[in-house]
Amino acid sequence: MLSRDRNGLDPTSTTAARWRLLRDAGADVIVLVSAPSVSTWTEPGLHVEGSGGSNAFARFWKVYQKGKAHTCDLVTAQDPLELGWIGLKLARYHRKPFEVQDHGGFFDGGKIIEPLWSLRSLGLMPLVKRATLVRTVSPHSAERLKIQGVHHVRLSPIPADHRYASIERRPEPGLVVAVGRLVPVKRFDRLLRAFAECVKRGTAQKLAILGEGPERTALEDLAVSLGISDRVTFEGHGDPAHYLARASVFALFSEHEGWGVAWIEAALAGVPVVMTDTGCAPWLKAQGCAVISEESHHDADAIECAMVMPMNRLQASLVPTIADSAKAQMASWQELLKPRLLVVMQAVDLDDRLVGEFVEW
Repeated sequence: MLSRDRNGLDPTSTTAARWRLLRDAGADVIVLVSAPSVSTWTEPGLHVEGSGGSNAFARFWKVYQKGKAHTCDLVTAQDPLELGWIGLKLARYHRKPFEVQDHGGFFDGGKIIEPLWSLRSLGLMPLVKRATLVRTVSPHSAERLKIQGVHHVRLSPIPADHRYASIERRPEPGLVVAVGRLVPVKRFDRLLRAFAECVKRGTAQKLAILGEGPERTALEDLAVSLGISDRVTFEGHGDPAHYLARASVFALFSEHEGWGVAWIEAALAGVPVVMTDTGCAPWLKAQGCAVISEESHHDADAIECAMVMPMNRLQASLVPTIADSAKAQMASWQELLKPRLLVVMQAVDLDDRLVGEFVEW
């Protein structure tokens, strides 16, 4: 498995715990992580190794070289971008099946705010057409890929942490909570403006933002300029359970999402969800758990609507657990590794017409 998730180099991380579930489901997993570090840790059935390298190109090259040194039955890459092409090349080197994973809904046609995205996206379709299997978290991506002739697609929504379903709710009036990386695609700037409007109307009192990222300073400055800095707290990384127990609404207006596990977990906790029409939004709305805001000037209205509307708590039975997801992934790998039956048919003493029809068929 090729990964960019550097958290996995820490054997105590949640990423490492997810990889252990794959091991426990029956896989013997080797994970090569594109990272500056060369740290390595090994357990029975699980080996995790950092690539090393001072820049992206060096790290990709080292991932490829390390991948050649390991024997394997299958190669899987956790994104369809640069690591995807490295995975494809490794699969061909080892003459094994290749799975590419799409965790970002790259193929659903949504707008992705990322430097050099247009250049990077040029290689997406050529890659997936060469893959043995494409696994995507996005229903939109699965549909669009099939429309474009890519039929070896498996829809695999991101699993959720089911402990949120047992949270005891004690909502605080006017408390808005958001969880996510502080990056442009999450549009925290849009959330801040909507919250500022709600404050003016007297319908929202506090906003707690959980997450870290390069946009934090700019967002803190925006809160000051909007006159709401005394009502907004940037909590950094942390367990959102305490905040979800107290939230009146969970709101975030992402430009694009593959699925959106943070929204799913908020709905499992029984918090009304407000989001844009991306990722899991239509599904959550159909479950009576979300309000969709389609235009920026409706964002404040959507937040206020979710605060007063009776909303359902998402049924845990509708959402796969992390362990269930690992078992399903292992099952799909086993399917890829099944021996393919080559049938050789020999026609003897058949007239040319029958042979012609058979060949055409």
